[in-house]
Amino acid sequence: MNMKRFLSCLLILTILVSLVGCAKLIKTEYTRVDVEIVDSYHRSAWIQPIWNGKTMMMIPHPATYRIDVEYNDVEYSIHGSEIYEVYKDRIGEVVSGTLEISTYDDGTIKYDIVSLGDE
Repeated sequence: MNMKRFLSCLLILTILVSLVGCAKLIKTEYTRVDVEIVDSYHRSAWIQPIWNGKTMMMIPHPATYRIDVEYNDVEYSIHGSEIYEVYKDRIGEVVSGTLEISTYDDGTIKYDIVSLGDE
């Protein structure tokens, strides 16, 4: 009896998941906007030693480079060492950025700053 109930619940769950679909991207637009650089962040690559029984494993972690910008009172982060090196000392400045506008079939619109400068 328990197996029958389990299979019934699994079937109902499968049907519900298949009826609830993800929104489909229907259009992506790009436009140039002015953004303000509000912060920069860098953390060097590092290695984390972890003991596994009697042996030590070394787990490498990559370097992190980030520039935070603000557009229409919303903060966005742009990652990459090249962008970081150009804009790390320009906090408070207004620069040109590329705004990505993604429109979905359910009416949702998402915004993201994807690059800085004349790229």
